[in-house]
Amino acid sequence: MRRVTISILAVLFLSIPGSADTGIVLAGDSCIESIAGILGETEAARRAWEIRRISDSAIHEAILALERCQIRKDFALYNLAHQSTAGFKRIDPWTLLRDFTQGSFRQTENQFHVAIEGGGFFQVELPDGSIFFTRCGAFELDSRGSLVTHDGFYLESKITVPANALTLEINSVGTVTAQDPTGSLIQLGTIQLTQFVNPAGLQPVGTDLYRETASSGAPTTSSPGTIGTGLLRQGFVEESNVRELMETETLERLKKEETCLRWALERFGYRLP
Repeated sequence: MRRVTISILAVLFLSIPGSADTGIVLAGDSCIESIAGILGETEAARRAWEIRRISDSAIHEAILALERCQIRKDFALYNLAHQSTAGFKRIDPWTLLRDFTQGSFRQTENQFHVAIEGGGFFQVELPDGSIFFTRCGAFELDSRGSLVTHDGFYLESKITVPANALTLEINSVGTVTAQDPTGSLIQLGTIQLTQFVNPAGLQPVGTDLYRETASSGAPTTSSPGTIGTGLLRQGFVEESNVRELMETETLERLKKEETCLRWALERFGYRLP
């Protein structure tokens, strides 16, 4: 962005004999007419061609830079809109890639809620059998006692809690145990986690689901705490990793760059819609 802005300003202040003394700041046809009066027609024609060539390129770059500014602003605003969405991962407005850094934990004391402390994703199955991945562990029970996401998608681990279970325990390595009315402990299964070589390559679906792609690499599934996966914390949910101050500072910076680019384009006589 800085290079584009400087190139535009360089055209605006294109060297003209006497301009340093007279304070001439010209662009477009007015600049060409002034050159003709100072240098004569032959030299003016050459300089006019040079100005048009540079200015056309600079205008094109500035328009593209404005479009990039708007895209980055949209993503910063999108991040802010999902600041309170559990498990949401911000999109870096500069690289346009997902930022999978850890969000803070919020204690809910809900026995069905689980946060991942470290790397990895929960694997969920949609009604059509397709597999997706999420960091949001705000689980609940459906009518059949199955552990599902807030959207009703089943955990691939297929955990079903008996209707007469008094308590449910999910330990740090994913083992799920229920206590029945007699006090006996029943092991219901293990919640596994999935890793990717390049999580930033996952395709987002909605606000907290992701789909495997060639860029993300194939999933590797294992128990929590093994092969680089994190551990589980029952009774917590992971908050979004959006930081309001960071996003607002980004928006302010983009607004300043946008103002500078618009000013430069207007000096060329280019009218923006």
